[in-house]
Amino acid sequence: MWRESGTAYRPENIQEKDRYPTCSIMVWFGIMINGRTRLHVVANGTMMGQRYIDEVLLPHVRLFRGAVGDKFVFMDDNATCHRTLAVQDCLDSEGIQCLV
Repeated sequence: MWRESGTAYRPENIQEKDRYPTCSIMVWFGIMINGRTRLHVVANGTMMGQRYIDEVLLPHVRLFRGAVGDKFVFMDDNATCHRTLAVQDCLDSEGIQCLV
């Protein structure tokens, strides 16, 4: 959220949030200058390397790369599940170039 310095506690900059400690949902989607992937909701469990491959890389990133072509460069947020050997092997086998 962008706001002027010193305005963090103004009423228009405060949002109430409900917390649900027994439930969490993660979402993933890909964006670029002139397109985006569909939103993928990751519910029920922890995102591990193999789940990341099965639910994100193969069904979404691989197809998005195919649509973009050879200039496609993949960038992730460096989460632990993105750094597993299985994920790196998958990206290499699919020929997906990653931003370092």
